[in-house]
Formats: sequence, structure tokens, C-alpha cells
Amino acid sequence: MQVTGFLLVAVLSLALGCGGPSTTTTSASKTSVEFRRLCQAIGVPDGRISREAFLAKAKDKEAAAQLFDACDLNHDLFVTEEEAAQNQNYFESLKNQVILFRTTR
Repeated sequence: MQVTGFLLVAVLSLALGCGGPSTTTTSASKTSVEFRRLCQAIGVPDGRISREAFLAKAKDKEAAAQLFDACDLNHDLFVTEEEAAQNQNYFESLKNQVILFRTTR
């Protein structure tokens, strides 16, 4: 099997913004699933996204740094699932910064 590459997408960039009314639980569940997928895409196994790892994968470094800082509520240079849930609008933008195509042969 030939590995043609990794498509690092912070999954379904429309997932949080689309659809009808949702409950807080449903919204929190979506954020939780998407946060774990973002961690996978970035390559962080511990469920905490470091600023350094995030910026390494971001398309626009300057915008990504500003978004990361807005999501990092306690300013410890890590974004946790709880912080992402509290900042769903910023988290949506944060995910969009990580869309990266890399091809390996």
C-alpha cells in the first residue's frame, strides 16, 4: 500500500457552525470530539495542544498565534479541551488554521 500523504484537517470545519439548534451537551460533545481529532492531526498524544506544536502546523503563523493566545485562557502556552469548549468561536478558527497538506513518498 502506498502512502500518499497525510491530510491534516481539523475535521469538518463547518461542524460547529452548521445545523439547527443544538443543546449545550451536543455542542460540548462536538467540541470534545473535534478537539481530540485536532490533537491527532497536530500529533499531540496528551490532549493538550502546545503553542509550539500548533504553530508548526498552522498555515498563517501570525493569525494562528493570535487565535491560540485567545483560546489559551490561563496563558500556560497550552490549549486544553476545557478551554476549547469555553471558546467555541475561537476554537472553530483555530481548527481552520491547521489545514495542511503534506505528501510523503
